[in-house]
Amino acid sequence: MVNLKLSCDSPSPLTPHPSLLTPHSRMNKKFIALALLCLAASPALAADEQKLAQESGCMTCHAMDKRLIGPSYKAIAAKYKEDPTAEAVLSRKVKEGGAGIWGQIAMPPNSPRVSDANIQILVKWILAQ
Repeated sequence: MVNLKLSCDSPSPLTPHPSLLTPHSRMNKKFIALALLCLAASPALAADEQKLAQESGCMTCHAMDKRLIGPSYKAIAAKYKEDPTAEAVLSRKVKEGGAGIWGQIAMPPNSPRVSDANIQILVKWILAQ
């Protein structure tokens, strides 16, 4: 609990007096600032991941919120939302290809054309939709 001490040298009534800021509360402020910075960077990271999906050929068959040849990314994320093995299962499917889960049209294997590291990035991004 932070106590507010109002005084003439307080910048505003809602700002704690500097004497009340302990090293722990200063650390919390730094953590909050770092968290806000990460949140601000999230759209840029998502744009990079979407660009990676386009460059890897994924967007030829998949879209964010509608079915093309394959299911939408949002449908995939919803289907695997409660599955603790989703990342491993989907990484294998993207790498090796497969058919039958979403219909009879097969997804071709994406490895070695798409690196294992990029497959991991893409799968995490898809599951975050």
